[in-house]
Amino acid sequence: MNRSLKRRVGLWVRVSDTSQTTENQTRQLVEWIEGRGWEITETYDLTGVSAFRNAHGKILNEAKTAARANRFDTLVVWALDRLSRGGAEVLLRHVREFSEFGCDVISYQEAFTETISTSPEMRDIFLAVYGWVANMESKKISERTKAGMERARAGGKHVGRPKKKGVKKN
Repeated sequence: MNRSLKRRVGLWVRVSDTSQTTENQTRQLVEWIEGRGWEITETYDLTGVSAFRNAHGKILNEAKTAARANRFDTLVVWALDRLSRGGAEVLLRHVREFSEFGCDVISYQEAFTETISTSPEMRDIFLAVYGWVANMESKKISERTKAGMERARAGGKHVGRPKKKGVKKN
């Protein structure tokens, strides 16, 4: 992995709801990256892209391809759960793949990712814990969403996509 002072950075920002914006993440990350004298060479803005949809995986593969092509040597994420909420195994796989391409993954929110990148064993332990926590949070969000939808249905509200006009159900 590139340990030089001047890093070329792939910037990864994501919010899962289109009513949100990546503006705050981006502003703080750009200031943090530029304050270190690093250069942003690629930006991956996943506004409104769910971690469980094909679009997320497609963009993640594009980032891996760019890292493999040496277009950046460090992927900076706002938080590890922005990269994946698929659990410990999935997060570890993604970080290891970037590492195989000579690319560090550094999280702004989880500062340990920068300081322990030289110790793969310690990195893997921390990533496993954070991957598990992110996965549990995702499950809690899903449970709360489903409960809210059930409450709305019980109250007689339509839940889901708008009904198509002029189409009758048999």
